[in-house]
Formats: sequence, C-alpha cells, structure tokens
Amino acid sequence: DTQVEIAQAGAIGPLVKLLRDGAPDVRAQAVGALGNLAVYNAETNRGNQVAIAEAGAIPMLVSSLADKAPIIREGAAGTLRNLVLRHEANQAQVVEAGGIDKLVGLLRTGGPEAAEASGALRNMMADSASHQAAVLRAGALEP
Repeated sequence: DTQVEIAQAGAIGPLVKLLRDGAPDVRAQAVGALGNLAVYNAETNRGNQVAIAEAGAIPMLVSSLADKAPIIREGAAGTLRNLVLRHEANQAQVVEAGGIDKLVGLLRTGGPEAAEASGALRNMMADSASHQAAVLRAGALEP
C-alpha cells in the first residue's frame, strides 16, 4: 500500500513539522498529505494513524482548526476525521486538545469546513456516549 510506503520512508515527521510553517500554502499541503496518509484501512495502514498521532500532529491539527485560511481549517478537520475513525487513543487526544469545541464551532461556518467538522464529530461520537455528551455540551444542537 502506497500510504504505508510513504510513511515508512519517513514522511510523517517532516509533514507534521510543516504544519507550523509560516506559508499558508505549505501548511495546506501538509494538512492534505497527512489526511491522505491517515485514511483508515484496518488491513494496511492503521499504523499511520498511530504514527501521525505519535509525531504530535493532533494538537497541531486542533490548533489549525482556528487558522485564518479556510482551506487549512477544512483540511485540519478532514485529517482529524480520518485520524479519529475507530481510534480511541486519537479521539482522546482530540478531546484533550480542545478539539470538540473547535469542531462544533466550525459547524456554524457552513460550507466545506462544516462538512469536514461534521465528519470528524460523527467519527468521534460513533461509539462513545461521553463524546456524544461532550458534543452536546459544546452546543452542537443550539438553535
């Protein structure tokens, strides 16, 4: 699987470092690449979800949910969507980093950012009553 080969070649660490780059275009590309590497496939690349989290990406991605550039907010939400799918440890990191409130905030923006945020929240809530409650506390159902 190409995703695994790219990760094994050492791409994850440098991509995570690029999340702090000063150029929005560079950050957007890094977010997109990490999102692609994190796409869940239990048989081949679940290890990528672990490796991306271990490289420190989750708190940085949560911070990126507040980036000035909409494409980075959208990409960060999409990458988190992929990282939390069927992965409790990554979900816990998102909660610890304050990601639920930020994802719920993106729901209010509409458009692509809201769609990606909703996917991330869906994956967080799928098997977790505590995450469901946290999303409600964050105001996801306010009028």
